[in-house]
Amino acid sequence: MEKEFIYKSRSFSSCIQAAYKLLCENTRNILRCTWLPVLLLGILSGIFVTINMRDPRIEALVEAHTGWFLAFFAISIPAILVCAFWALARMMSMLNGQRRRWNVMRLLGIFALEVIIVAVVGALICGGVWLLARHLGADIPTTLTDNWVVVLAALLVVFLLSLPLNYVFMRYLIDEDANLLSFKAYRTGLRYLGFIFITYFITGIITGIITLIISIPLIILVTAHTYSIVGYLNGDPLGMPAHFIALHAATYAVTLILLWYVSMFVLLVTLFMYGSIEKQREERRNTRLTDNDTDTDNSENSAL
Repeated sequence: MEKEFIYKSRSFSSCIQAAYKLLCENTRNILRCTWLPVLLLGILSGIFVTINMRDPRIEALVEAHTGWFLAFFAISIPAILVCAFWALARMMSMLNGQRRRWNVMRLLGIFALEVIIVAVVGALICGGVWLLARHLGADIPTTLTDNWVVVLAALLVVFLLSLPLNYVFMRYLIDEDANLLSFKAYRTGLRYLGFIFITYFITGIITGIITLIISIPLIILVTAHTYSIVGYLNGDPLGMPAHFIALHAATYAVTLILLWYVSMFVLLVTLFMYGSIEKQREERRNTRLTDNDTDTDNSENSAL
């Protein structure tokens, strides 16, 4: 992709429109590059989620073929991660022109950092709740219920502080010289926090509606199965048809595949948001240099 198209000052609505236009104009290329890993990702995830459902027929299959199920569990999770990185690397290769191996290594670095951040933040939040419960002399559920405003405010702060990471991650995927652990890049993201927030807020509304529409068949299946299991536990016969297991796995796979391409729209929005921020920073630097040159010229003229 031409860098001039990425690095352009845009509003949040223009970033969304540019992402939609790029996605529509390159649908065939995106499908050709990503269909295989995304298909495998959907199939593996559909089977994995389905066999973890609470269902007497699934439980009977697990008991009858325990070895096969254990082998599938051991292979499926790493395979799902491999397919996800494979698909993302192919997509990023289209966007930044880098080799897939280069993109895989960068994606692995981002993934490792995300795991560390989630672990540290989760430990801090859990530790804070435990200390608060100990200070109040109550159990943790009661503490969370009585202080839900404090907990909600803390989660909101964590969410807002995490938004600049999207700029840092995209910069790391586009710029070869970018440092993933650069606090300066994070500080730049903080400076444009309002722009990032409104961009993701509008994008979240759009993708949320699309996600809800795509997920309707799966929601219907899960709801029907839940009511069927509740009735079965109360002594009623299992009302789901014999082919429900295969139907659920296939529906989940198709839904996940479609949602993956919805997430690619969010990725493109992030790309143009990053390019807009970089262009605005460049324009600000140029304006500052121009002002400094003007001041220098005025000082020289005054001295003469």
